Amino acid sequence: MRKFYNAEHDEIFTEEQLSAFYAHGEGDRELYPTFEIWLREITGKNGTIEEIAPEHEIDNKRKWTATKIAAQTDFDYEEILEVLRKWNVHGTETMWEINHRPVDIDDIAECVVQELRR
Repeated sequence: MRKFYNAEHDEIFTEEQLSAFYAHGEGDRELYPTFEIWLREITGKNGTIEEIAPEHEIDNKRKWTATKIAAQTDFDYEEILEVLRKWNVHGTETMWEINHRPVDIDDIAECVVQELRR
């Protein structure tokens, strides 16, 4: 299932939700005669919504992050990964961000350690 992130309103939408918005009158039908054209426009260069990376890619990035944090701390990898999933770390990243955005491991590790010490 494809997901999209609206950073302006900090909301996540599925493709089905966006299709329903379009079907109920969102988007100018004269400019965007089909849902596909409208979706391409709102996710394009000047659009306000970005497609989120597939869930398996996001989870792979979480696993990578958990591995790095586990190497720096005395906490178990699985516990760290559970916290990252609960917090939805990397959960709104695009494929470009998954592949290029640097991760501040020290900052995330500090937060995770505080959570696990509770």
